[in-house]
Amino acid sequence: MTFDRRSLMKYLILVYVIVILIIPGICLNRSNNSNPSNDVIDNDPNIVQEPSLEFDNGPQHPSTRANGVDETPFSNDWVEAVYKIEYQEPAFVNVETTFAVYEINLGTVYGNVTAADIRIWAGGDPSSTVITYLKSHVEKNIFSKFLEITFPNGDYNYQSSVVSQSSLDAAEVDDYQPPIDLSISGYVIIDEHAYFSDSELNEYNITNVNELIEGSLKMGAKITQTLKLGAKAGHYNEFEISVPRYSLYQHPDQLTISHPKDEDKESDYLVVKRIDNKDGNQSEFEYLHDIVLRASNPTPALKTGVKEEVYIQLELDVINFNEIYLRDSILEISVVDLRESTIELPQNITELYFMSSDGIRLFYENGVIDETDIQDEINEELTKTSDSLEEKLNSTNPIDLELVKRELLLQEELEWLNAYHRQVRKILSPHLSKPEKMWLTEATRPI
Repeated sequence: MTFDRRSLMKYLILVYVIVILIIPGICLNRSNNSNPSNDVIDNDPNIVQEPSLEFDNGPQHPSTRANGVDETPFSNDWVEAVYKIEYQEPAFVNVETTFAVYEINLGTVYGNVTAADIRIWAGGDPSSTVITYLKSHVEKNIFSKFLEITFPNGDYNYQSSVVSQSSLDAAEVDDYQPPIDLSISGYVIIDEHAYFSDSELNEYNITNVNELIEGSLKMGAKITQTLKLGAKAGHYNEFEISVPRYSLYQHPDQLTISHPKDEDKESDYLVVKRIDNKDGNQSEFEYLHDIVLRASNPTPALKTGVKEEVYIQLELDVINFNEIYLRDSILEISVVDLRESTIELPQNITELYFMSSDGIRLFYENGVIDETDIQDEINEELTKTSDSLEEKLNSTNPIDLELVKRELLLQEELEWLNAYHRQVRKILSPHLSKPEKMWLTEATRPI
């Protein structure tokens, strides 16, 4: 095939147009069709977007980043919390908790994230998906765990956590600083197992733990309760335990007892316990401490030196002095000495030496003592009284015969009187002088 000069020039121009203009346009159009714009993705309701960090190599563990110092290098969490535990009653506790989240593992959806990551995803919106997920994670995996460990079997009631808006809007220092702040408040009704063993609960019928504990403290008892406090790996927890002023809490650990936390609330003491497990690894899931809270009342209703107070009104049959009969009696117990009693108290109620009449009613209503215990106590008091009377009445004193009218006595009474005087002479005569013996013989003459 031959071309003249003009035809050759037309052919070359056509090839140039195809190479330079048409082919790039086709490639560009294909590229646009295979990669829709971000606007299309954002507006397409059928496309579910998974959260992801915009790293070159995908999401990474924060400890691999250069921005900031990870203070928990062996754990995926870095959370610091303050738990404020306020005893309103022995079995009713208010709990207010604040969390500072620097780094946390939010599971398979978000993975391990820092405060900076959360701020980016939230965009300042406390109702965003990531914040909702964070709140749920803290409530279920941290706060609820604390409640289950410290107040097992308790009745928990708490409000949804609140995220601090200022922590979402804060300017970043690094990937971890400043933290995301959350707060949770609620209350716990403490289960009776905190104060009484299973065997005691099976034996007693405790209807009101608060009244029983407060009543025991009022009478001077000491009440012991053990709290288990802990911190997960990567966590630093501070526990501020506010207790009534009358409760002087003792403890085996190094705790700090401060002055009343508020001058307007002089009824409160503050016990502080700090547990640092930021160096813990995932195998050290819980780092637990036991603290023993032992409450006592410095000004009990039954003070030191109190004595047993029992009032007994008796009607005695004194016709026959060899046997004393208690015909009718009225017994009133104001204070009973438990050191001489058979009443057994729960093991956590100790050093209760005296019990008032109100205390007897309180313990009876809660099944700690029953009718048998009360009757045994009454019988014991009557026995002690009878023994005391017998000791006083069964004497060797002669009966004044000038006051006796023989004609009014029955024969058996006359025989008893003469026998009694013979016994008096027999006992006393060896210890008397001759004149005294002569007087005794006349005073105890037979009639």
